[in-house]
Amino acid sequence: MSKISRRSFIGAAAAIPFTVWFEKYGAAQTVKIRYSAYSTQGIAMLNTYRSAVAKMMDHAQIPEGDPASWVFQWYTHAVPPPGKASEIARIYPTANPNKAKAQAVWNTCQAHFSSANQPWFLPWHRMFVYYFERTIRKVSGNANFTLPYWNYSATGVNHGRIPPQFRVTSSSLFVQKRNVHTTTNDFANVNAGAAIDQFAPGILSISSLAQCRYLPTSIAVRGFNETLDNGLHGNVHVYTGNQQNMGAIPWAAGDPVFWMHHCNIDRLWASWNKAGRLNPTTDTNWMNKSFQFVDENGNLVSATVKDFVNLTKLGYQYDAYETPPTCPPTILSAAAEKVHASSGSLTLSASPARATLTPQGAAAASLSTQVKKIKPGHYLYLVLENAKAEAAPGVAYHVYLGMPQDTTGAATRRYYAGTINFFDASPHADHEGGDVARIFSLDVTALAKRLALQNKLGAAPSVTIVPSGEPAAEARPTIGSFKLIEN
Repeated sequence: MSKISRRSFIGAAAAIPFTVWFEKYGAAQTVKIRYSAYSTQGIAMLNTYRSAVAKMMDHAQIPEGDPASWVFQWYTHAVPPPGKASEIARIYPTANPNKAKAQAVWNTCQAHFSSANQPWFLPWHRMFVYYFERTIRKVSGNANFTLPYWNYSATGVNHGRIPPQFRVTSSSLFVQKRNVHTTTNDFANVNAGAAIDQFAPGILSISSLAQCRYLPTSIAVRGFNETLDNGLHGNVHVYTGNQQNMGAIPWAAGDPVFWMHHCNIDRLWASWNKAGRLNPTTDTNWMNKSFQFVDENGNLVSATVKDFVNLTKLGYQYDAYETPPTCPPTILSAAAEKVHASSGSLTLSASPARATLTPQGAAAASLSTQVKKIKPGHYLYLVLENAKAEAAPGVAYHVYLGMPQDTTGAATRRYYAGTINFFDASPHADHEGGDVARIFSLDVTALAKRLALQNKLGAAPSVTIVPSGEPAAEARPTIGSFKLIEN
């Protein structure tokens, strides 16, 4: 056991190393199960959750500056405007030992402040959810509490529907600023119980589980962590709440459903690992990365990624897992990639925007012929590089390949390549100037082959990007370039 002297803890911001903390507070606990929010056990857990959240939101019971308060937990993810410095000055106007803890842990979400921190998206949120769950146990007095997960991708009557406990207007779990449907957007009436993908089928796909590596292996193959983050994760945020709710990073963790969402994201990572997919455990830079959190007792803890890759050791499991498709025997290298067509930058607006892909190399003779020749085990990706916005657009964008300009209604689905979102591709409160640009890679193998066989791909196919609603005027999203890449 490591020896930590009393002197080393003098000062409010002295963090306990996770191994020391875990030996004292976590190692003896029995393995607990996290359940679906729609299960009998999950419903019981939501009753505990509702009561605890109400207490955390009540400043008379738990002061706003207490680490167990709702605001403190929310701000650990990100602080809304006017920002961290202003909120710390407001909440801690006089000397307070929790002020240094807030300085240490607020605004530490990965990777929403810089794309350089992308590899730690999954482990940071696992830590965040882990310590939040323990806080709910302490506040509620229910030592057996576990966070339920919202499995929005499940088939059946509950597909895409926010659990009913979050729709009761008198409940602490209810938030008004969730999305509603209008004639000018394809959002659903979330608090009315409509599936968030009611008007946008495809946004809840768990296709990221097909990724066979955790980190990117090429420009086109982005790896599980990044594909899940930029795809399903961001889609659920944008399609659940508006720009002062789930749809914008500084506000997202203020909605109690945020934690059900991220519990499910963690479950998908656990599913991916359970199927034999490996984390980058040989990468010491990834494994040794540490982040600070405040536990249920107000202790500041320094948690390291290597301590959070094994769920059993952490003391929890899930009641059900997803099954990823089998990985191919070999993964093609970046050197094997071929760029068949490309285009320059495109600025998006409230109207559909179009870019024309110019064939390159051998594809210049006949792009359709090249697409038809793609061998089994090879894939075609539509890659959108350097995607960023100046502010959160508050909408998602649907991407279509080869779609004629006058196509409308249900016919557009024949050309649908995927949906992108700028949830974490824009600066926000306290953004420190890091690069927020993202790469979106959409597997268009089947789509492009079908269009080629139907003689609809064309010599220079278009890429059409359509907003899901009216984007914020200040957002001004752009795509730096488009590439049609075979890997």
